[in-house]
Amino acid sequence: MRNFKKHLLSLSLALLLSASSSALAQSNVATQQSQQQSLTKIGVIDTRRCLEDSKLSKHERITLEKMKSQMESLLKEKQKALTEIENKLRDEDYMDSLSDDSERELKHKRKVLMEEGGELSRQFTENLEMTNMKIIQGIVEAIGIASKDVVTEMNSRNQLIDIVLSSEACTYFLPNLNITDKVLAKMDELFEIAQKNVANKK
Repeated sequence: MRNFKKHLLSLSLALLLSASSSALAQSNVATQQSQQQSLTKIGVIDTRRCLEDSKLSKHERITLEKMKSQMESLLKEKQKALTEIENKLRDEDYMDSLSDDSERELKHKRKVLMEEGGELSRQFTENLEMTNMKIIQGIVEAIGIASKDVVTEMNSRNQLIDIVLSSEACTYFLPNLNITDKVLAKMDELFEIAQKNVANKK
């Protein structure tokens, strides 16, 4: 009888320890799940790649180059006219053949062309810088829109992301956090849609 009681006590103790261990394990799992859920899920994008490799950025660079070529063409025309006058002013035989009024008029033309060339060059630089800033701003906005769409799609597939950071802001990140390819693909998709809409309006 005494042995039976000892056996019963040992069995009860074992059951109690087993139940306690099971409860502790379940508690640890719940704690880990809670901690995982509370962790901020991060995605990282290479902003430079988006600025350089997206279809939008390539399209805008072509537009900027066309604008630059047009402005350079105007500057060359002014410079060509100025060079012709400078050559005439350095030609002694030609200058000797001119009247005083014609010489004054030629020098006045040179002055006007120099002033116009300087002003055109200043406007050219300002317009180019302003256009470039607008292009960059537009691409950055497109990156933001594409990132939001990508995160929404990933979250719908339970690939949770709470925040997207630029790779330039990170000293190191795991490769699996990089969503640049997804964002670039979304940017290109949105660009194609925008281009089609523009074409349909014409």
